Amino acid sequence: MRSSVRGKKSNYVFNKIKPVILYCWDYRCYICGKQDFGHHVHHVDLNHWNNLPVNLIPLCSYHHKLVHKNLLIDNIIFPDYVAERLFHLENNMRKMFVL
Repeated sequence: MRSSVRGKKSNYVFNKIKPVILYCWDYRCYICGKQDFGHHVHHVDLNHWNNLPVNLIPLCSYHHKLVHKNLLIDNIIFPDYVAERLFHLENNMRKMFVL
């Protein structure tokens, strides 16, 4: 697949999953817990083609900037309610997008 087509597909998937990720995390920043509907969604492995739910976390704009400067997030700790929501989301995505 050409990279421009692949990029468009990746953006399409990300734009569809972003609000769902925010919902799964109750619109809370992973680091500070601040609740806001306008949070960013960060790719943990920095691979923007990897839109699996376990690779996406919500961050407030402040912490998103810090993460891209220096702060590394290696091991995500998922609260039970988030893990359950992400499990169902990932299963549905696999059916929809044949991941």
